[in-house]
Amino acid sequence: MEVMLRPDATFARMEPKGSVKDSVLFMFLCGCTGFLPTVVFFFAIEPLLSGRPESIDVPSFASWLVVLPLANAVGSFLAACLDNVILRMVGARVPLESTMRGYALSQGVYLLGLVPVLSLYVILIWSFMARVTAYHHGGRMGWRQAAVGVFWVWFLALGLLGLCGAGLFWLFDSAVRENGGIR
Repeated sequence: MEVMLRPDATFARMEPKGSVKDSVLFMFLCGCTGFLPTVVFFFAIEPLLSGRPESIDVPSFASWLVVLPLANAVGSFLAACLDNVILRMVGARVPLESTMRGYALSQGVYLLGLVPVLSLYVILIWSFMARVTAYHHGGRMGWRQAAVGVFWVWFLALGLLGLCGAGLFWLFDSAVRENGGIR
């Protein structure tokens, strides 16, 4: 709750370093809290409410219960490593353990995942903002460096998606013109 409601004060008083193992375990637990209520809603509650209990896909439901928290932990670990590289590129001298701890603790906002479906849209943005605050305090760096560390990888990914989309549009447009339009 403190990370969600008072991130600046919370991260200012927290120990900046922690073990990578503890951080990854916390990421796994945050994945459970953040995503599993939505999985339960879509796979179990929604079919029951719509009068189609026979449409409950138990194997898929069980696999998502395991896959999502594991994917969150692994993906977050890799993203924190990328963040650490970016932070070092912009001049912050922050150890990986500190970046990993900040990344993990910023996922404290995944507690909102207890509200199924709608929370998925909020927790991503909220955790970004909490992560900037965590990096600022935990890495003893400026706000600008912390923001670049959090958002640079996402800007690159969005830029690559934009280039791929523009390329696909160009190919489609060329094919349509070559064939005399859409028929």
